[in-house]
Amino acid sequence: MNGVPLKHHLGKQIRQVLGEAAQKIEPVFRQVLTTARATHNVQITALLPTRNQVGRWIESYFPVSDKNGMLTHIGATVVEVASPSAVSDLSPTCEAAAASEKPGVRSGFPLFGGSTPAIADLMSRTSKLQQRSRGEFFCRQGEPSSTLFLLKRGRVKLCGTTHSGKEVLLDWMLPGEVFGFGTLLTHPGQNLWSVVAVDDSEALAWDKAEVMRLAKLSPQIFENALQVSVQWCARLQQRFEQLSDGFVEQRLAHLALYLADRFKHNGFNEIAVSDAEMAEMAGTNLYSVNKVLNRWQRQGYVAKRRRHLLILDRKSLKQLSIATVHHRAD
Repeated sequence: MNGVPLKHHLGKQIRQVLGEAAQKIEPVFRQVLTTARATHNVQITALLPTRNQVGRWIESYFPVSDKNGMLTHIGATVVEVASPSAVSDLSPTCEAAAASEKPGVRSGFPLFGGSTPAIADLMSRTSKLQQRSRGEFFCRQGEPSSTLFLLKRGRVKLCGTTHSGKEVLLDWMLPGEVFGFGTLLTHPGQNLWSVVAVDDSEALAWDKAEVMRLAKLSPQIFENALQVSVQWCARLQQRFEQLSDGFVEQRLAHLALYLADRFKHNGFNEIAVSDAEMAEMAGTNLYSVNKVLNRWQRQGYVAKRRRHLLILDRKSLKQLSIATVHHRAD
């Protein structure tokens, strides 16, 4: 990403690799090392030694500790921000339509937030509807990132594949959410994960060229998509932090509350999730999940149905998520 091979990072100071950018990054590293707390959405503008143009990034840094609680690494999520042109490419017709409309949310989808109805209509007209049956892929890990998707109906899961070939469930996407963020970059790479339909699903889709054209017509749309991607990265980072610390019951309490909030925000009262999926997302095994969830059900914290979980006592789960557990559940 910065043009420097991995082996040339080893044993070097940040300023030896990133030049003037280190002046902005080093203080953040010190803060994370000193406080052992994550720092989110740091905006950095700098000229890297390997480039001839100034770049802009939005970065978040978080501490990574070993099993004894010792801080050993700093992790980071980094989003490089392209610089879309001003709204100079608007056609006279579209420009007049935009001027005659009051800014507002044409649709309930966050991607259209703050845009004019004319731009939202243009986005809808230029999209292609893609449909997937349960188990079919919208995109695959490792393939070129060439399409931006807005999920319109159904539910999809984001999965990663380890070097050993094991599939790991990362999260779900629900209607109104966006994936395929690589198309926002000037030089998109490969998809970092696969997106698979859990139910029969539909998504609006824009190819890379159309995304760049729309970004010129409406920087607001581009900023919305970028903001959604940054929020999702921060959400994934937060889940990683929760997985890196705490015992199984704590991690499951974190996960249950997280999923309840995600599904409730999208109009669902129950979490559509199996015990096996909970085990994948919590980094544990099916036996441990069954044991904890059955105990929670006896205690009245949750109600279990086939592939569904209903939260009954958020307060108790919240206490479990922050309490110090003296006995391992696994």
